Parts: sequence; C-alpha cells; structure tokens
Amino acid sequence: MAFIDLQAFGLVQAAFGASLAKEGEGAQGLLDIGTTLTQVAPTKAGSTRFVRTIPIGGSQFTEAPAAGASMSREDAEERKRSIGVAPGGMPGRDDEQASLSRILSRAADGLIDGLRDSLDCCLTQAGEHAPARLMVCGNGARLPHLALRIGRALGTRVEPVRVLDHVSVGRVRLSEPQLLELQPVLPAAVGLALWGSYVVPPRNRSSPPA
Repeated sequence: MAFIDLQAFGLVQAAFGASLAKEGEGAQGLLDIGTTLTQVAPTKAGSTRFVRTIPIGGSQFTEAPAAGASMSREDAEERKRSIGVAPGGMPGRDDEQASLSRILSRAADGLIDGLRDSLDCCLTQAGEHAPARLMVCGNGARLPHLALRIGRALGTRVEPVRVLDHVSVGRVRLSEPQLLELQPVLPAAVGLALWGSYVVPPRNRSSPPA
C-alpha cells in the first residue's frame, strides 16, 4: 500500500493558493523547514512534481552552537534566534557573535547541500529546470537570514509563505502582529483545511506521478 504525505501537499496549497492552478506559472517550489526534517516540493503548472525529505531541521541549528560553543540548549536556542546565519560567506571577525554565526552558517550549508542534491537528482531525471522561486515556511525558517543564504547559494528567489494572503480570518483572539508571527507555521493546517476547495486543482488532490 502506498502512503501519501498529505501534510506536504497541504503546505503546497497554502503556499501558492489559487496561483497553483495557473498554467502559465513556471517551476516553483515549497520549502518547509521543520524541527527535525525539511521537505521540498517543486510544482509546475498546478501539479506537485515530487516531495523529498532532508533529515535536517531547526533543532540542528540549536545543537550545533550547543556543541560547538559548549553552551546549554536553552542558551543556544536564544542565541541562534538573535544571531542567525550569515547571509553569504562566513564572518571574518573573531568575536563570539561571529564565531556563533559561523557555526550556524556551516549547519545551514549542510541543509543547502542536501536541498541542492535532492533538487538536482530528481529534476535531472524528470528533465526539468530548477524552481525559479521557493516559498519557505516552517518553524526553522524563522532563523535570521537562513532564507537569504539558501536563495544566494541556489541562485533562486526565496520568499516567505504568506498564507493569510489567501484566506479570510474570522474572529480570533490574536492581534495582527501575532497573526503575522504565526505565518511560518500556519500553512500545513490551512492547506489541509482547504483540501478540495476551489484553490486546489483536481490533479493536485491525489498522489503525484511515480
């Protein structure tokens, strides 16, 4: 029996909304950086081409400084959120902040290498080009400058998923800034809720071609 990862397909629906169905849209992709795993799902002409999982997520960006700088996980979590990765290259300074940024940037490069290998392998077999745009989401995507580093390394435009641009929000006890803060982690739930609605092309409601 074949199993379909509905979460990955739900993420695609939420990320692209109605634009997923536009035949004129070129190759795009969804990049979900979770806690322990990262998923990439290229799309073209309303169809999800494939879904690949990379065993690197946000937790690695906590573990790397915890081990590399001999600090607690709590301190590492706090420092990674304030420092982030270098947008490109490696910091040349010798202070503590630059040292932590290098540690985080090397962890990011491991993710980028896995992402590049997954895209190159699958797209080459299918005879297709790399996505011109990657929409990024997931809790791990909140790491400062990570999306920018990925985009520069892959030569691809990387944009944050703005799921609230595709749906109307009813009465919730959250302020506008709080809703915006939740944007990276909302796509899976919203995408699955929209499954079968008008924004989901019929061909994309089933499993992708083998």
